[in-house]
Amino acid sequence: MSLFENWLETFKGVLTGPTEFFQEEGRNDGFGYPLKFALISLGLAAVINGVRAGVFGTAADLMGGAFPAGGVAAMALGTVAYTFIVGVIGLFLGAAIVHLFVHLLGGENSYGQTLSVFEYVTALSVVTSLVAFIPLLGGLVNLALLFYGIYIQVRGLESYQGLSTGRALASIALPYVVLFALAITLMVMAVGAGVMAAMV
Repeated sequence: MSLFENWLETFKGVLTGPTEFFQEEGRNDGFGYPLKFALISLGLAAVINGVRAGVFGTAADLMGGAFPAGGVAAMALGTVAYTFIVGVIGLFLGAAIVHLFVHLLGGENSYGQTLSVFEYVTALSVVTSLVAFIPLLGGLVNLALLFYGIYIQVRGLESYQGLSTGRALASIALPYVVLFALAITLMVMAVGAGVMAAMV
């Protein structure tokens, strides 16, 4: 079976039966096949986003000459590069942050297993990039896919880290709670400093 055929089979498994997929998929080291899967998924998503940018850029150009010569092509290529690079960085960073909470909540295995869950979830990036072509409705569908992505992550962490459903969900949600609390704290401190400065 070729790498792309392997990717396609994994893609279907992750999206249509995540519980069974993670229970049966033993390639979970994070730096072997799961990483190859993620790079293909992110690459496809980047190309789709680039095509979408080119299509909409061309349409805007035809209506009003919005771009200089070669501007649409440059924007499309820039979108491909940006999507792929940010996707890869976000993959490793997001998995690292979540793994900290996985560890605190009793996860049984290493960062590599948490990373592999995130790598398999990149299957959704291909779908969300395609759905983004749909005006208005695409945003609503992608919002639903965001929650489905969390569901897939929970199933993955249950299988690969031995967590209960509640702890798996908490390990995903807590980073957002901490970041929100930090943002509120910084905002309050900034307002307080401004008030004190005004009183001096």
